[in-house]
Amino acid sequence: MRKYIFVLLFMNLASWIMAQEKATIQIGDYRISALSDSKRDGKTNILIDAAPDLVAQYIPSGVYPSEVVSFLVQSPEKNILIDAGLGLQLLANLESFDLTPDRIDAVALTHAHGDHIGGLLRDGKVVFPNASLFINRLEYDYWINGNNQLAKNVLTAYKDQLALFDVETGTGSQKGNILPGFQAIAAYGHTPGHTLYLITSGISQLLVLGDLTHVTPLQMPHPEIAVTYDVDPKQAVESRKKILEYVAEYNIPVAGMHIPYPSIGYVKTAETGYDFWEMEINGTQYDVPDALPTFPGGQQAMTEFIAQHLSNSHEAVQKAISENVILKFVVAEDGSIEDIQIVKSVDPLLDAEVVRIVKLMPRWKPGIQNGKAVRTTFLLPFRF
Repeated sequence: MRKYIFVLLFMNLASWIMAQEKATIQIGDYRISALSDSKRDGKTNILIDAAPDLVAQYIPSGVYPSEVVSFLVQSPEKNILIDAGLGLQLLANLESFDLTPDRIDAVALTHAHGDHIGGLLRDGKVVFPNASLFINRLEYDYWINGNNQLAKNVLTAYKDQLALFDVETGTGSQKGNILPGFQAIAAYGHTPGHTLYLITSGISQLLVLGDLTHVTPLQMPHPEIAVTYDVDPKQAVESRKKILEYVAEYNIPVAGMHIPYPSIGYVKTAETGYDFWEMEINGTQYDVPDALPTFPGGQQAMTEFIAQHLSNSHEAVQKAISENVILKFVVAEDGSIEDIQIVKSVDPLLDAEVVRIVKLMPRWKPGIQNGKAVRTTFLLPFRF
């Protein structure tokens, strides 16, 4: 099992540390830490049109673990918050990282519900005086013209620090880069401008999901179930289905504001919908390579490895392989490789063009969940 987890983390180039209630994942040059603001038992009455037998199947006790989490992103140059929670433990959490509010350079909001902006004001005054406040223009317009007094107070107090941005709808947009390594991705429906953040450093990535799920035990296997907090439940469902499908397909680690602490893990395709796999914590610091790993033997060896399972000529395979590629292995429950693809980008969320090259059936170590083999997708970057 340890070998499998190491391979999974290596292929996503993510490292995990847990000590003294700190959960930190390394994404290239960025250290991303989950900051828990509060935890409670959530009630299922927020689910819209969820059949009682379905609720009983996934949440038999009638309550589920719920969390309010924000994330601290630290680069060599900047300290960035994604959301500010309720503000109950935010400053204490930052102090545990030896950070004072004046050292926060930016706050990127997923949306402006109270449990995401509550930590931005204290006694009506700005908590982060040196921080730019990034918010989707659609989200800003919705709340500044609405009736929610907390949202209005926050946006007014930070009026001289606002950094409004626009995002093209869909995961293919490259126009939402609000900060170096931060791509804003539209996931509308929960609120009109609900925004996710894809954090990229080198060839490492993590997607911050915001409120894509509230009731994780049910909304992962059944993303078609909305909650009463959604402004547009139908659109929220569409966004959730699209994003969950994508991060499961490309094995991109995710972080969610209402996923129980440590709130970071992987979305995996399951027999019904999806499962959330929390990252296993064993106190080990995994090394993160500074560059793409090298395919043993170089490009020629890789070409021969693929071509031996192909009817295509070596020339056709050679043409398909770009200078930097990602091999995508789809591994079945029995350990056979269902498919190998060449993904023509080190950033598949931005450029998902895939060249399909082969189906083959050698043996491979499948994924393991709860002692059971499951279908798994690996992404493995290489350079030549």
